[in-house]
Amino acid sequence: REPSDSARGQALAGQQHAALPQMQSGATHTHTGTPAPGGNVPPRPNEGVLKPGDPRNDVSERLVAFLFLSALMLSALIGSVLVILPCALLLLPLPLAPTRALYRYIVNTVEAAWFTYASALIETVARVNMRISG
Repeated sequence: REPSDSARGQALAGQQHAALPQMQSGATHTHTGTPAPGGNVPPRPNEGVLKPGDPRNDVSERLVAFLFLSALMLSALIGSVLVILPCALLLLPLPLAPTRALYRYIVNTVEAAWFTYASALIETVARVNMRISG
């Protein structure tokens, strides 16, 4: 005799429930008070805020952040002022369609190079491993 659909569903639910990791004690949603699903502990208020004496509040991390932001801003300034602006001044006043197409090509190339540079900075300076697929 085959089990009914409801018996199969209950057995499947029991298997799924057994496969879930055990919840840590006290892990509840902060706004509802219900247990967090899958044993995930919700973030605490002000968890990401660095306080004096916090070991994450290190000079080397601040230096990395400063270098990252300054390199990103410098590259954006160089790309926009020294590459795109002269091309705009030379190519856009001309009423020819090929010059506008050339301008769009140059801007798209600079944009692609800048976004590639930004992701390379994230991977090298901030040591974040990025994988983009699709």
